[in-house]
Amino acid sequence: MNLGASVAVIRPRSLGEVLDLGFRFSTTFFRPYARLAAAVLGPAAVVTIGLRYFAGLPWIWVWIIAALLSIVLEGPFTVLTSRLLFGERLGVRGTMRFYRSRLGAHVGALLLTGFYSALGWATFFGGPFVAVFYLFVDEAVLLENAGAGAAHSRSRRLSAERSGSSFMLVLTLLSARVGAVFLFESLGDAIINDVLQLGRPFGSLLHDGGSPIALLGLFAATPFIAVVRFLAYIDIRTRSDAWDVQVRFMDLASRDAAVAR
Repeated sequence: MNLGASVAVIRPRSLGEVLDLGFRFSTTFFRPYARLAAAVLGPAAVVTIGLRYFAGLPWIWVWIIAALLSIVLEGPFTVLTSRLLFGERLGVRGTMRFYRSRLGAHVGALLLTGFYSALGWATFFGGPFVAVFYLFVDEAVLLENAGAGAAHSRSRRLSAERSGSSFMLVLTLLSARVGAVFLFESLGDAIINDVLQLGRPFGSLLHDGGSPIALLGLFAATPFIAVVRFLAYIDIRTRSDAWDVQVRFMDLASRDAAVAR
């Protein structure tokens, strides 16, 4: 990572500052994220909606499949965000080319996370703590080139450095996912039912268990969740590796070089 090329100031941040930077970062680079979302999230949304309306799959299974797909597809957005933050311009093809090179390790790490999560939920209260331990598995696999097992160890070490903040981040990201589902459902209902007076031709989240618009909300939250988690990862690396100090020394060195010239 070229710290000197970062488009954001490298410094320790609170969770609130990470969320604020995540919003600003997502809007600043809206076009690259939109193009990647159309390429990877669009087909995923079509598949899950098709499973409901063409295959007749119950909504509970549609939601489970959609949630799993959205978790896996955070990977390409993590890759894109890491490039954008450090001044690189990577298109959809470049992002997916790199992601495919790490796809096996990423899926393996996620399957291992799913296994540990199942064990955690079997104890009723262990699930959220498992989510905290393996919060940064994506970053370890995709950005540090770690294998599945090594990525879990790396994620545990990173989360342990800011355990309280990591736990709050897990709850925040979960709330963002659920909130996006209900936000899209509310906006869609307001437009289709209230403004256009077409009723609810696609069903309702609360009455039927799901709707295509609510599913779109789940997928729409994926880029933002990947951005915020990556920025939290950068914050922990900044604190543990003193990246902010390194950047300041690099800035001083460049100034001295300019004066010398």
